[in-house]
Amino acid sequence: MAMGTPDTRGQVYSFEYPHFYVTHILELAVPVYLLARRQYPIHSSFKSTVWYAALDVLVHFVGFELISILSEHNLNYMMQPPPPLVRFGQLYRYAACAGGMLATIVFRHVVVEGVIQVLKLLTPANHVEDGKPKLE
Repeated sequence: MAMGTPDTRGQVYSFEYPHFYVTHILELAVPVYLLARRQYPIHSSFKSTVWYAALDVLVHFVGFELISILSEHNLNYMMQPPPPLVRFGQLYRYAACAGGMLATIVFRHVVVEGVIQVLKLLTPANHVEDGKPKLE
């Protein structure tokens, strides 16, 4: 969501813009790279996907919200919504959690499965040992 609707209103230092984009691009690219190298643990059950998404929600509501209140900073939009979620009013946190949960499920069970299938097609059978590609 951050790359689709970047909110850079609070960034005042010159290094904050590149930092924002580099970290968010890496958050997307590194798992795909590790998946391609067969070095990324894949949790295949729907139950584990929901569990990890729920854990993310718990960290946001307990950890980030507590730190936001104590520090008086809008850490990860716990105190005030980003522009795309303003229309939800006081329910913006629930909308963000539902959107995050949906995105997690879609990416894990649609996008990642698609990448895995493409990698299986691209990996020749003679270059695979014990389910992992040989590194030559």
